[in-house]
Amino acid sequence: MEQTVSTLREFVADAAHELHTPLTALQANIELARNEKNTSARTRYLSRAQEQGQRLAVLVQSLLDLSRIEAAESKTSFVPVNFIHLVREVGEQFASRAEQANRLFMMKLPEEDLQVLGNETQLRQVVVNLLENALKFTPVSGWISLTLERYSEQITLTVSDSGIGIPLEDLAHLFERFHRGRNASEYPGNGLGLAIVKAIVNAHQGNVAVQSEPNQGTSVSVSLPIS
Repeated sequence: MEQTVSTLREFVADAAHELHTPLTALQANIELARNEKNTSARTRYLSRAQEQGQRLAVLVQSLLDLSRIEAAESKTSFVPVNFIHLVREVGEQFASRAEQANRLFMMKLPEEDLQVLGNETQLRQVVVNLLENALKFTPVSGWISLTLERYSEQITLTVSDSGIGIPLEDLAHLFERFHRGRNASEYPGNGLGLAIVKAIVNAHQGNVAVQSEPNQGTSVSVSLPIS
């Protein structure tokens, strides 16, 4: 019980810190816009305020998603999900985005249909979050691969890329809430994407593993039991 209370306090403190920065920026830009007589400058301040508002909305939604997953509220809605079909659908959407962003995208999936027992929305979020990270951290002309393989009674999803990689000292903290690698500060994000992935995979009785080196790319594997 004491550990639970301590964890909750830490989470609330971290959340308050992360919410404080965009909220302060939002208030500052609204104040500047209110006092600005130049129309062009006022529009610029309002645009910045809107950006911070959107950042807050994304952060709050991510926090709500994470709390619901960790509270296991969705387990009652677990149903058989055609995981191959789901991954193919998401992968095809990202293939188009990767092409437009001048990244090579490769996808290799089994021919057979395989099902996992779970929440389809959450499983889709796992695939989307991993591909979003790969696309974000892979430079122009780099590559991203998405593969699915069956190992006995498990199916393993692997997203690999030729991106900036993850420093060794950050790997142990990769799935912690709000943690961001020291080489990722120039990239947008709130440090909750992989925490959500980990929480969803745990709720589905699966495992997630990461292999990475700075400037050598990253590979994230998610294994789930076949229904």
